[in-house]
Amino acid sequence: MTAIWNYQIIRAKKSKSLMGISFGSYFVPRAPAFEKRINRLCIANSGNISWGASIAGAFRKVIQLPKFLRPASIASMVQDYAWKYGVKDKIAIATEELQAITIRLRL
Repeated sequence: MTAIWNYQIIRAKKSKSLMGISFGSYFVPRAPAFEKRINRLCIANSGNISWGASIAGAFRKVIQLPKFLRPASIASMVQDYAWKYGVKDKIAIATEELQAITIRLRL
């Protein structure tokens, strides 16, 4: 982080603030602990943390297609989500689980 901050100071010559989006939001809150020149503002924006409903919607559309017309990447996505959520490697089951997780997160 110090190298990035050195570049920022040279470039801006005034900013003492830092912002991170997505994975950057993991590092940004930790940066001031080690880089004392960050002394005004620290923004951590994790972005969308609930893609379940969106992905479930896409899976529902794909289920309607014959298997030979489904994009090849869908099979690996389903396998990945099934593994992450501990469900069977079936597109219908993975879709239901993604939707259920989204509903639980909203409660």
